[in-house]
Amino acid sequence: MSQLVDKDEMKPLGIKAKVALATSITSVLMIALVTVVQLQRIKTDFTKMLFTQQTALITRTADELDDKLKMLLDIIAMSARQQPLDIAASPERLRAYYQDRAVLALFDDLLVLNPQGVVIADLPLRPRRVGIDASDRRYFHTVMRTRKPLIAEPVIGKSAGQPIVQMVAPVLNAKGEVVCVLNGVLRLYKDNVLGSLRTAKVGRSGYYFALTRGAQPVYVLHPDASRLLQPRQAGANPATTRALDVGFEGTIDSVNGAGERTVNSYKTLKSVDWVLAASLP
Repeated sequence: MSQLVDKDEMKPLGIKAKVALATSITSVLMIALVTVVQLQRIKTDFTKMLFTQQTALITRTADELDDKLKMLLDIIAMSARQQPLDIAASPERLRAYYQDRAVLALFDDLLVLNPQGVVIADLPLRPRRVGIDASDRRYFHTVMRTRKPLIAEPVIGKSAGQPIVQMVAPVLNAKGEVVCVLNGVLRLYKDNVLGSLRTAKVGRSGYYFALTRGAQPVYVLHPDASRLLQPRQAGANPATTRALDVGFEGTIDSVNGAGERTVNSYKTLKSVDWVLAASLP
């Protein structure tokens, strides 16, 4: 009897069974195919949504930063126009005048330079800062030539050796001559207009950074404070290179210098020649 059972088990499938099996396999394959297509569509839709949101975020953040920088420059320019001319050469009277002015609260430091580029007054008063010669700074020559306010290039400050950005405006007499130069200082380490953005988060683990444009880009903003005003590494993220070199704006999937995949968004600022970026690992 066992032989009969073995023979029965070895009989080929009938036509109905074959059709049922083929139908089942086809159904499974169709379900799998539909699932793959749906997952791919969901991934594509999610990517588009993420890129759209990131682009909107960097655009809004850049516009807000531009507005704040322009406001600070306007305030320095207005302060320079309102400063009495007869106190321009008196450190004591300059300190007394600006000590109670609202402009002091908007900056980390306030400096007054004479027409030769030497600091003659500072608020708050710091040891060895009065007497520093800034005549070798590019912004000073530009202000003396144009007689117009400007946002100075980021530099390492001479008094504390820290990275700073300055809002600069000349104080002019009736003949249009520069009698002194007013500098509002933002320290990039501190929690100010720039420093607060440096520590802001994009999502859970993303962050903002900003680089100057030009032959040798340097970091103006970065969560790693040791990178501030340091040159960008050669061969770093090609998406950032594209934003710096050809002005790419928007969001792109990229790979950073550490080999990590990131979603990076870029926007060129209007008030200064910097590129602001948001990076989401």
